[in-house]
Amino acid sequence: MDKRATQLGKFRDLPEDLALAEHVMAEVAEAISAEAVPFFARFGNLPTYAVAADVHALTSNGLNCRFHERRFYSRLLLGDFAEALAAAEAAERTARCDNSGWAHELADRVAAIAAAAQSDQAAAVALLSGQAAWSRTKLRRPRNG
Repeated sequence: MDKRATQLGKFRDLPEDLALAEHVMAEVAEAISAEAVPFFARFGNLPTYAVAADVHALTSNGLNCRFHERRFYSRLLLGDFAEALAAAEAAERTARCDNSGWAHELADRVAAIAAAAQSDQAAAVALLSGQAAWSRTKLRRPRNG
């Protein structure tokens, strides 16, 4: 969704006073209900997410390891192993070029899941599921979804 073409892309000044901010927050809530919810209802499925991940990975400068990681996971879950493993290689390679600790953790995670995928899809999906559960805990999100 191109947020520049929607009310969600409109910049708003948010007053510090809660009472004054109410109208701004109501406007944002209306834009989410009118634009984001229908968008995700229409396009919020794994095959569409995979296409978006492909587009982001392939049209970026090619150096964003997170785009390749998303592409890897979505293709793995769809059973497209050749594309999944190609994306895993790109994610690991680009992450290892980054000097950040988080990028090396990403590379290690991708490498472990890719190694599992080469011999057992169910094991790879179990590792991915465990990673998702850990992420939800860190983000303080419910474990079921």
